[in-house]
Amino acid sequence: MALDDEVEPIEQQRIRRARETMAALDRIFREHSAGSVVALHELHARHLRELGDEPGAMRAEKRARRAKELYQPAEDGAKPGE
Repeated sequence: MALDDEVEPIEQQRIRRARETMAALDRIFREHSAGSVVALHELHARHLRELGDEPGAMRAEKRARRAKELYQPAEDGAKPGE
């Protein structure tokens, strides 16, 4: 059994996740970049995994991969999604 000081209290976990989410959203609004959108999806996946929601984490990772695909410039010069 883990000692109380070895485990992050639930309240602290919630506060940490909220701060990380706010920072990721702030980055999106400041940068308007594809990388910041991808980072938000990846952060969401990590948070869901920490909460034990593996199916939700996998969906968030799928959104991150899809965002990467959409925002990557095509090698032939075509716009993404064409």
